[in-house]
This record gives sequence, structure tokens and C-alpha cells, in this order.
Amino acid sequence: RLLEAVRESRLPEVRQILAGLVVEGDPVRAAKALVQALAKARERIEPLIASAERARQAALDFDDSPSFDLREESVRERQRELFAARIRQLELKALEAERVHQALMEIFAFLKPCAAAWLAGEVERQGSWILKCELLEGLAAMGARDLLRAAAEREPEPVVKAAAVEGMLDERAADYLA
Repeated sequence: RLLEAVRESRLPEVRQILAGLVVEGDPVRAAKALVQALAKARERIEPLIASAERARQAALDFDDSPSFDLREESVRERQRELFAARIRQLELKALEAERVHQALMEIFAFLKPCAAAWLAGEVERQGSWILKCELLEGLAAMGARDLLRAAAEREPEPVVKAAAVEGMLDERAADYLA
């Protein structure tokens, strides 16, 4: 149900399902569902943003040079209105998908601490640097500073290491900044 709600960008339903998982369920099971939903949300956002960008580019490429033919000018005006409506529609869909993603990220703060170790292991197993960074941000929201320090020590990718260091926000983070 959660993945379907994420795919359809139904924010109230996503929040309701997440609340149920966190309050009633097993913390590790909730973390697993959250990781799957984050990946699905990212898959949903990227094509929406790309579509909005293509629509904007099509609008820019549209030949709207002045014409003295009134019928042609009214057709062009209608075409510009259609471009604007399409861009607005795609941007609203992308924004709604971003809101769903943000709701998923916010739920990390409410996961029980016993899920932190599983999430740290998942950071190691993930191939996507974006998802790794999101999981490290989640660990930071959970207050798992030691797990973030371990991740910063073992991660070779600078962007992932930076996400781990950012999550530490204490004097131990200074070791990595020097």
C-alpha cells in the first residue's frame, strides 16, 4: 500500500501509512518499508522533473514571432496558453512528489533506535549514492552519531562522506574537516 501511495503521490495516505508503521509495527520492518518507499519516490520525482524541463524547453523553442494574420496570431496565443497550462500541471505533479519524498524523510526522526543499526547496514549495501545520503540523513535525524562516524570512516565517495559528516554536527566532525 505504501509503495502504491508513493507512486501515486497521495500525501495524506502516505503519512497515515507511515504513522501506522512507526507506532504499531516492528521498527526494522518500518525502516525496510521506508527505504523501499524512498527509492520509489526518487524514481517518481526524476521523470516528473525531466518532463517539466522538456515542456519548458518546448515552450521556449516555440516560434512566436509576430504575424499580421489575426487567425495565426490567435492560434499562437492559444498554443502559448496550452504550453503554460502543461508546464503548471507537470510542476504541480513534481511538487507533490517532492512533498511525499519529504514526508518520507521526516519519518526517520520517529523510528525507534533499534532500527538504526539496520539502516547503517543498508547504507553499506546500497549502490546509489543518493539513497546512501538520504539514509545517512535519516540516521542523523535518529541521533545515531556513532553510526554516522563509522560510515564517514569507511565511505570512499566524497559526497557520501560529506553527508555522514554533516549528520554528526559535533566536535568529532571537525576531524574530517581538517
